[in-house]
Amino acid sequence: GADPFAAFRQQQQPRRNRDVRAELNIGLQETLEEQLKTLNIKTSETQRQNIDVRIPRGITSGTTIKYPGLGDNLLPNIPAGDLYLTVNVLQHPTYKTSGLDLVVGLTIDCFQAILGSEQTVKGLDGKEFIIRTPTACQPGLKLKITGEGLYAFHQDIKGSLFVQINVTIPKDLNQEQLNLIQTIANQR
Repeated sequence: GADPFAAFRQQQQPRRNRDVRAELNIGLQETLEEQLKTLNIKTSETQRQNIDVRIPRGITSGTTIKYPGLGDNLLPNIPAGDLYLTVNVLQHPTYKTSGLDLVVGLTIDCFQAILGSEQTVKGLDGKEFIIRTPTACQPGLKLKITGEGLYAFHQDIKGSLFVQINVTIPKDLNQEQLNLIQTIANQR
């Protein structure tokens, strides 16, 4: 005959397996293109498994991505849980971020600042750019390299790279050079 507890038992069974939460750290330069990562996920108390995930280009720190069906799969008769992966983007030692823009420092000496100079600057992806610092360049001036910043998430929009000028004063000038500078100073 019919099992009087069948309906009751079905209600007890969860609708699907447990969701799994995990975190992943990536470098700032890794946000410039889609990344394929292999994660070792704890899918149940006793099991770990390797899962391949795609991290979209332009991801921002703290974003959680849902991967349906990549969670716990312990109970075989019901659908697998989902994986919720929170991505942390690590700070870069050289490039500071400002929205989609990047800021990198460039140090020139006071003579280069006065006369103007050609400098080589590296983008986050390692590309090199030759830039001209203007004559009478002031400390803190920002020069813009368009399209060399970060990508927007899920969009084809890219920020700029700003080169922030720092100016140093040479410490190793000899007396003759100091006299020359004194002569220029007297003529102003």
